[in-house]
Amino acid sequence: MVRKFDGISRSTSKTLSQHSSATLSSDINSLAAFDVTAHTQGADGRNAIKKISSLSAMRPNDLGLTLVLAQLQVADGNINAAISTLENFSMKLEGTSDDSDKVVRFSPGLVNILVTLYRSQGRKHHINSELSKAAKYWQGKDPSSQPISLLRGAAISLFNSHDSADISTATEIFANLHSRDGSDRIATAGFVASHAISSPALVESSLESLLPVQELIAGVDVSHLEAAGVQLPASTAASALKQGQKRRSSDALKKNKRIRKPKNMDPNEKVDPERWLPLRDRSSYRPKGKKGKQRALDRTQGGVVNDKADDDHSSPTPVKSTSQVIGSMGGARKKKGKGKK
Repeated sequence: MVRKFDGISRSTSKTLSQHSSATLSSDINSLAAFDVTAHTQGADGRNAIKKISSLSAMRPNDLGLTLVLAQLQVADGNINAAISTLENFSMKLEGTSDDSDKVVRFSPGLVNILVTLYRSQGRKHHINSELSKAAKYWQGKDPSSQPISLLRGAAISLFNSHDSADISTATEIFANLHSRDGSDRIATAGFVASHAISSPALVESSLESLLPVQELIAGVDVSHLEAAGVQLPASTAASALKQGQKRRSSDALKKNKRIRKPKNMDPNEKVDPERWLPLRDRSSYRPKGKKGKQRALDRTQGGVVNDKADDDHSSPTPVKSTSQVIGSMGGARKKKGKGKK
């Protein structure tokens, strides 16, 4: 594009303005991708996501723009944002009465992208819900326009569900696919599996077209599989390895703390049992000064109460008169003045 962003933006915007509704046209959607690149001026990362998000609000039915935005969000590691972008786009198309919008909404490509993102986060309920809605929509359409691969995948996923409604939908899909093409082994196997318990007589004739179990497992070495054990998925094994490395590294960093002891410590000497008590609460405490000794004798914690001292403290203290106070203050002033010349 040789950095001609303005010219590309003008030409693509003019063409896209003539196609305001959602479309599956590869030409229009590719043109939308060029238009997005011109508007963002080659930016990438979160800066590009911010610019495209504002552009998406102006063109809510642009499939190409929506897919570019979701792709950048996945590349940025924000899968939840990509799912929200596609879900909002799908809800807008579902709410319209135009059938052409719903064809885009339940197109195999868009459904597959949503299912893949759901599977990456383990959202099984969302996967079955998306496939069920898509299957019900296409079953009401002309058989010649129905996407067979989408219906097969939806039937297989829904048949493994624990919801009776999903199993019923899968049974109906398998029956329709088998009735249309009896040579389709996937549809026939699903038809037999879904009716084997409820209507075994209905599927007896279809059993002959399926390969016997012995022929299917003829090339499988059962003893080798038992010896190999169960292999963990790559993601689980990698996470377990990382956790083990973290534990080993943390254990290696942990060192036994060195217990510090006084240099002159005698191991045979008896340790003071009152060493945890405050200094004033120890029995060996001897306060300094005469007042301190008298204060220590007056302590009642663990000692004898001095009733005489309490009586002395409780006796009223004589109050000096105002003249005595003034006289004493004057005497103090005179003594202070003797030192002056």
